[in-house]
Amino acid sequence: MSTWEDGCTSEDSGMVLDDLYEVCAPAPCPCEPTPQDSRPVIGGPPRTWTACLACSIDPLLADGHHGEVLRSGTRMCHLVEVLPGTFEHIDVLWPLFNSDWGNCFTPVAVYRVQNYDLYDRFDQMRARDAESPWQVPEPLDLWHGTPASDKDLRDVLLHGLDQRLSHRGYFGNGIYFSDSTGKASRYTAPRRMDGRVAELSESHVRTLFRCKVNVGHQLVYPPGVTEPSLRREPPDFDSVRGNVTGADEYVVYENARVYTEYMIKYKYQPSQACKR
Repeated sequence: MSTWEDGCTSEDSGMVLDDLYEVCAPAPCPCEPTPQDSRPVIGGPPRTWTACLACSIDPLLADGHHGEVLRSGTRMCHLVEVLPGTFEHIDVLWPLFNSDWGNCFTPVAVYRVQNYDLYDRFDQMRARDAESPWQVPEPLDLWHGTPASDKDLRDVLLHGLDQRLSHRGYFGNGIYFSDSTGKASRYTAPRRMDGRVAELSESHVRTLFRCKVNVGHQLVYPPGVTEPSLRREPPDFDSVRGNVTGADEYVVYENARVYTEYMIKYKYQPSQACKR
């Protein structure tokens, strides 16, 4: 028998994740309508959010909510710690533990990012794509690693990832993601002046974002092919995907295509791997 959250248990190993969510999900805020689907839907924030909609209208109403509240002018973000052992915590961290470098991964904290302004922007982009002449996939769960300082992380949480601040990569100036946690984790260490990755101690706390990415109509490049001159998406496409180093890279050029859903703080400790 495994305990999931607040006494919720599962004796049936065949129980699907949606069933577990229905059993163990936190109660919705009484001042917010509850969507029937456990996943995000166009027209409202994810069901897992614990803040009420009033918080995005009057900052004073946010006082007393669980989690840290970040403010910048009229912009507000709730940073809510996801408790270890809950379904949500397991769901977020499982891809990291299940990766090739999982034995070196030591979680420090997982935070749910609740920013109504940014999610509404993301929602509107999804609605716009839904009216496009081509079939577009549902938003993808992708990973983005960053060496950003605490100050820069605060800006990301409040204002989102910004394509204007991106560095040129294999596919130009865009916001880069991967479906590989190992690939994304390579970008959590800062670069030195010579372009090499800086050596960090095993006590250094790194940052990964799990993001919802609306890739829209995607141009897929053959393996090994690059296009570093891109400054925006190619004509008639919304994003690109390529594979240069053995893992897929997804690149978008519009900030509204991304929502930073979770922030994971962790340590990379390869010397501890043999002890687990």
